[in-house]
Amino acid sequence: MRIFVEDTFSASHYLRDYKGKCESPHGHNFKVRVEVEGEVKENGMVMDFEDLKKILKEILSLLDHKDLNSIPPFLEKNPTCEHIAEFLMQKLEEKLPSGIRPVLVMVEEKPGQGAIYERR
Repeated sequence: MRIFVEDTFSASHYLRDYKGKCESPHGHNFKVRVEVEGEVKENGMVMDFEDLKKILKEILSLLDHKDLNSIPPFLEKNPTCEHIAEFLMQKLEEKLPSGIRPVLVMVEEKPGQGAIYERR
């Protein structure tokens, strides 16, 4: 069974080795959706939504109101939606309790535009 939560963070960034308006520093109010998978426990839940929200908020605090280009892992790789989704997936894998597996991270930099990292 899958469950999901969503949250937001605000950050600035720019794209290296890119010709276009995103090569200049600018900011976004990013929207993030994460989906996790696990067995439904006796209490009827895969995981308490509040616990998952707390984990996501802790991870997003690493990015919120930051210049993404100045923090690892974006010191060298571009802080694109694709790379942000990959970073969030790695952090979720580190922080989720045993038996809960992250399966999807969606990062939207503006409505209708973003990246999805999905584990199969």
